Amino acid sequence: MGSMRRFIFLTFLGEIATLAGHGVVSLGLHPYRLDSLAPLLQGCAVLVFGTAMFGSGSRGLREINERFWRGYCGTGMGLGWR
Repeated sequence: MGSMRRFIFLTFLGEIATLAGHGVVSLGLHPYRLDSLAPLLQGCAVLVFGTAMFGSGSRGLREINERFWRGYCGTGMGLGWR
């Protein structure tokens, strides 16, 4: 159960970072308020990092879920898992 909490936290943190990076990039590229290059690059880095964290957390949750169903039902309820 501890690893599931870790992956849920990682997914949530990645989601927040992705939204923050997207907001920084969107506001920095607004036509009425063009920002300098440094904040835009930081926003892009946060966006990429947040997306990677979200993907890692989601993948970990998927693996835990697959292990649970394989153990619970033997072959994964005939859902194509081997």
